[in-house]
Amino acid sequence: MYGDGPVDAPAGAGFQADTFIPAFVPFAGMDGNFLCVDTRPGPMHGCVTEFDKSGADEPGPRWVSISAMLTDLADSLTTSQAFDDGWYWTTDNGALEWEPDRTWGLRQLAASQLSRPATESSN
Repeated sequence: MYGDGPVDAPAGAGFQADTFIPAFVPFAGMDGNFLCVDTRPGPMHGCVTEFDKSGADEPGPRWVSISAMLTDLADSLTTSQAFDDGWYWTTDNGALEWEPDRTWGLRQLAASQLSRPATESSN
C-alpha cells in the first residue's frame, strides 16, 4: 500500500517502481539506503538496484546481477581502483572500510577531456 491504495509498479525488472515493492529483495544497506535484487520477471530479472529513503529506486539498476557487482568489487579490491563511482577501500586495524573519494568525479572529467582530440582554434 502506498498513500491511499495499492501501487501498480511496472511489471518488468529494472523499470523504476517509485516505491519499495515486495519484488525488491534487500541484501545490503544502512540508514534507509539499500541494495536490492529486483526479482520481477523480464530480461533484467536479478539486477541490483539501489533504493533510498528519499529517491526510491530513481537511479535505476546499478548492475545486471549480483555476480556482476561482486566482479566489480573483486576488481576494486585487487587493483585498488574505485568501486561504484568513487569508493576506495582502506583497512583500519584489519577491518575493511570504504571511503568516498571526493575528487574521483573531477578526475574522471579531466581524463575524458584529455582523451578528446585537440581542436585547432581559428585565428
